[in-house]
Amino acid sequence: GLRMKSMFLRLAAAGAFALALGPVADAKPFTARDMATLDRLSDPRISPDGRYVIYSRRVADYQANKAVSELWVVDLNEKAPNPKRLTTPNAEINSASISGARWAPDGNNIYFTSAQGGSTQLWRTDVSGKVVTNVTSLPFDVGSFRISPDGKTLVVSLAVLPDCATLECTKERKAAKTIAAGDKASGIVFDRLFIRHWDEWADGTRNQLFAFDLDANGRATNPKPLMKGFDGDAHTKPFGDETDYAFSADGKSVIFSARVAGKTEPWSTNYDLFRVSLTGSGAPQNVTEQNKAWDAQPTPAPGGKFMAYRAMKRPTFEADRFGIIIREEDQGGWKDRELAPGWDRSANTIVWSADGKTI
Repeated sequence: GLRMKSMFLRLAAAGAFALALGPVADAKPFTARDMATLDRLSDPRISPDGRYVIYSRRVADYQANKAVSELWVVDLNEKAPNPKRLTTPNAEINSASISGARWAPDGNNIYFTSAQGGSTQLWRTDVSGKVVTNVTSLPFDVGSFRISPDGKTLVVSLAVLPDCATLECTKERKAAKTIAAGDKASGIVFDRLFIRHWDEWADGTRNQLFAFDLDANGRATNPKPLMKGFDGDAHTKPFGDETDYAFSADGKSVIFSARVAGKTEPWSTNYDLFRVSLTGSGAPQNVTEQNKAWDAQPTPAPGGKFMAYRAMKRPTFEADRFGIIIREEDQGGWKDRELAPGWDRSANTIVWSADGKTI
């Protein structure tokens, strides 16, 4: 589109300027190896007080044929910003890939995931990195997470068997299905689609949300399943993240986007928003059932009167435009309206201002 044409014109102009200058002394061509080994910066997160930015830096080790992800911090109060790598007293964490950094609501702590020990778990530190706390020690990898606005509750997405009430149930049933070394038969029967999600086989598990209490030491305790028996994934597969779910403004429930699988999952785009109590009591309630197309990214505004979310209009058409829908509390019920319905762009990420008056 216009953006690509503009980029092409800028590149063409830069090339013409370089030719006009003539050959550069000792110019080195840009190779495929250079591209593969460049540091990659991503996922910048600003602290609640606006002073720090923490971001992920992917560093390639060509000789070892691997890459690790590091966390770096910039103090924006410094006249000349000087990025520093966030390291902790735990050498195993420093040598493992660490990413997914998120600020605690009070800005005093940073939560991040680390794959040290072969399992991706959640950890906590401060901006100095002097103290590190192991927040979760779960039998499965932490897929994504959110901290409640009051900092007392953690919600985590884990790949579990949806009909299991406990994490141990999934662990035991998966172990029983493991093909033992030496077994002559290793075939697996699939009786429904999907049989695969991009780079992984469907093994009967679903991404399901669990709520944990955070104790005084920052450890996650008392897991409560929020989606037991729900035949769908939150976060969504294969590219979902914590923007697929959010705490309600009052902190008493979680709203998540998910598609009920059934037999229509491979061709359906009917993702809906579901609300469930943080206590884990009661089944998730569909709050956008009227729209048979895609509803995504629930984003409650500060104060609780409004919630924004993204929605498509055409069922089964996954390239449809995402409009921004504003849900307003109205005399005990809700009413929806589209923000800027004439806008010809598809919204990608929604963020409210602190006063809840601007998106």
